[in-house]
Amino acid sequence: MKFQKLALLIEQAHITVSLWTFGLKGWGISRTEKVSLPTTDPLADQVLAAIRPLVLKWGIAPDTPVMTVVPAGVGGFLSFSLPVTAGKDLDTLIDVEIGKSLPFSVREVEKSYQLVKEKDRVRVSVLWMPKLWVNELKNALARIGLRLSELFHRAQLVGGELGGTGDFAASPWGCIEQDGKAIHFHFFRMGSIVERSRSLVFGESGRLVQELNLDLLSLSCIDLAPRRIFLAGVEGVLSNALVTQVEPNKKGSLQTYERKLGLPELLLALWKKGGSGVWLVPDRSTMMARLTPWVIALVAICTVAAGALWWTVLGQREQSSQLESDVKKIKSKFQKASSVESEVIRTQLEINGIQAATRPGEPLAALYEVFKALPEKAWLISFKYDEKEVAVEGYGVDGDTLQAALKTNPRFAGFEALTPQVAVDGEHNPFALKMKWKAAPPAPPAAK
Repeated sequence: MKFQKLALLIEQAHITVSLWTFGLKGWGISRTEKVSLPTTDPLADQVLAAIRPLVLKWGIAPDTPVMTVVPAGVGGFLSFSLPVTAGKDLDTLIDVEIGKSLPFSVREVEKSYQLVKEKDRVRVSVLWMPKLWVNELKNALARIGLRLSELFHRAQLVGGELGGTGDFAASPWGCIEQDGKAIHFHFFRMGSIVERSRSLVFGESGRLVQELNLDLLSLSCIDLAPRRIFLAGVEGVLSNALVTQVEPNKKGSLQTYERKLGLPELLLALWKKGGSGVWLVPDRSTMMARLTPWVIALVAICTVAAGALWWTVLGQREQSSQLESDVKKIKSKFQKASSVESEVIRTQLEINGIQAATRPGEPLAALYEVFKALPEKAWLISFKYDEKEVAVEGYGVDGDTLQAALKTNPRFAGFEALTPQVAVDGEHNPFALKMKWKAAPPAPPAAK
């Protein structure tokens, strides 16, 4: 999408050049300037010579689209009715009708048409222009790096502003437009659809009125006589003559209309509304013109948000990887520490048992023997010694297994299973035993 367009309004003695720029509020006119023309019917090279200084002065970029309003006398309108016939190509029928009205081949014109269904027939309105003129203008613009984007007819400017409002929008109406030394007659129907449009260089007002009356009479024959005629820029004697002489020949009252917008603003308004009578339109979209800035802003916001989210995800992923690595290291260290701690506890118990065995006293000897019978994962939490009777309590091994281990020791006898008195949450296989302890025989006296 291009963000600049050049609009050319070719009139009788000058060209109005306006530069359209696209911003946050959509399309608007940033510069406007009038350039004189040497003749009333300029050639493509004369148009090019007139606008080249402005192109250089404004610094217009190459490949900028150019839009032009068709000057008076270039091209025209045709309107006719066709039967709705199944199986026939409508384009072919339209070309045949155009060929009947034009003094040259249909292949030599650029055309655009509109269709309106009328019961069993189709009303066709054709806007045409010599292809040679279009190609010459395109080639001339290409020599300074510009490209022709669109072509309008003057009637479309008027119809685009007048035809969409009021109770006349759906009924035929007309407009008489004065431009320098020329008068343009435009007749519309159904809003802004051009039924007929032509231009005359005026001398006497009487001839203009006669021409206008002939147009009104011919339109009445096909039930398209305008109910209202608007005057745009028509003043003085000509205005009075039109009012007094045309009034009796038509229905309704003659109204004078003052155009509120200048031609550049009027063309911009028509283009933004998607007016008819346009050729070569690669990028004309009213909805897109309104939505594009919001779409750009939304895409930018989404891009920034997605980038921030991705950056956050990458950071969290890296942090998660670091945490997993730390957990593995801590777990490895914990397992090593737990193994060392278990080994230290067991060694300490063995040392304590050895020390108890080497010290005098039966209670320590009995405790040492019990420790030797306990498995590595078993814990002793209670030990009682009372007159050669031992009572133990703990968990980690069932009572039968422990009793079988102790029976292998000849110093234990008379086993009796007891009910555990000390409860430990989450621990299984509690045991409680009571047994007889045989004292060790006295050591022999030392030899003398």
